[in-house]
Amino acid sequence: MDIKLEGKNTGVKFTEPNQSQIFELDKFYRKIFSECIREGIMTEAEAKKRFASTGAWTTDEEAEIQTLIQKIAYNSAKLLILEEMSPDAGKLIDLIQEDRSSMFELISRKTELLSNTSEGMANEQKVFKYISLCLCTEDGHRIFDSEESLEKYAVDNRDDFSTVVQKAYSLVYGIDSEKDITEDWAEVQFLSNISADKHKPKEQKKKKSPKKRTPKKKSSK
Repeated sequence: MDIKLEGKNTGVKFTEPNQSQIFELDKFYRKIFSECIREGIMTEAEAKKRFASTGAWTTDEEAEIQTLIQKIAYNSAKLLILEEMSPDAGKLIDLIQEDRSSMFELISRKTELLSNTSEGMANEQKVFKYISLCLCTEDGHRIFDSEESLEKYAVDNRDDFSTVVQKAYSLVYGIDSEKDITEDWAEVQFLSNISADKHKPKEQKKKKSPKKRTPKKKSSK
């Protein structure tokens, strides 16, 4: 990816952390987590209990996420059996998209609530530490040699730094930021297959196999 360094567009990359850097990242996470605990910041477990008692996040909402996941999976399976667009297919697509929207809304709210826990803050700081250790120029030179230089860059180049952070999160926590997750959604696959089938020559379109006829037995008379 390209970011601005000293006013110039510069190609940068994340190098694979070595064993020493992995140890340093884990140690740094534990350090930030311990500091948060000493400062009285809740853990995720404590936060969930408090959210449940205050109604900020309830067990019913947690269960609703799982219910929506199951409904989406069930209706997705029903949709992918169909071979052409029809009123039934349209209804299934509407149901899936409605449930998916509700699920993402719930997950987003839960994530926002948990981001201010000790784990959430330690994870965020671990990502910043990863950037300072592993973000390099194309020839392998580290870009940030101190926390101060990283903080200054973050303030002076907000848009570029946002891109760097997004990429760092995807690498640290195994999220493929380049992949369009909607490609795996049943409704997207179904509509894509229908569209592709329309553009196939007639002879290449899927044909239903003819029913096999059972030969008549010859009379023994």
